[in-house]
Amino acid sequence: MCFLIGLFLGCTTEEKESTTKGKLHVFVPESIAPVMIDEVNEFLDLYQVNGAYITDTIVSAETVIRKFIQDTARIAFLPRPLTQMEKDQVKTISADLHELIVAYDGIVAVVHPKNKIVEMTTTTIQKILLGTLTQWEQIVKPMRARLDLLSGFIGCHRISRHRLLKQASISAKLTRTRSDLQTLRLVEKDPYALAS
Repeated sequence: MCFLIGLFLGCTTEEKESTTKGKLHVFVPESIAPVMIDEVNEFLDLYQVNGAYITDTIVSAETVIRKFIQDTARIAFLPRPLTQMEKDQVKTISADLHELIVAYDGIVAVVHPKNKIVEMTTTTIQKILLGTLTQWEQIVKPMRARLDLLSGFIGCHRISRHRLLKQASISAKLTRTRSDLQTLRLVEKDPYALAS
């Protein structure tokens, strides 16, 4: 899911703004950056002539939440809802907090182009995350190799635990990366990698 979270703050002495006019800087989580940047560009194509001006910085979802809680961001697009503790922190700034689901997401399993697998069931992904399946030959034959599980997007862990594992812990040996881009680059180099 993608959540739009916003604060509606009191009076300001800034220039009059509207939904199609004014300045806004957005912090975009890297996991949804391509879609969000396209949306920003579409919006600017329509409303820049009216005085709309939007700039963006691509960061981790955790950075977006931190900036939102610190009141350095007025709006946040996130791949998950705020936790109760995060909501409580935001409410110290403003009691008028609104969350809205604007899209549903999915987890994509990415493999090296030379990998012969063409589809993977959610049951197979569950077994990989639980550490039950550790070798490619358990999934696709005759591929005799270890399965290298990679992940850079922390939100995927939450989604995986909530939807696939019903809150069970991920038991598989998992190599954490710094970003989704680094994850994809590692998959490109490792024919035995599986990234989520």
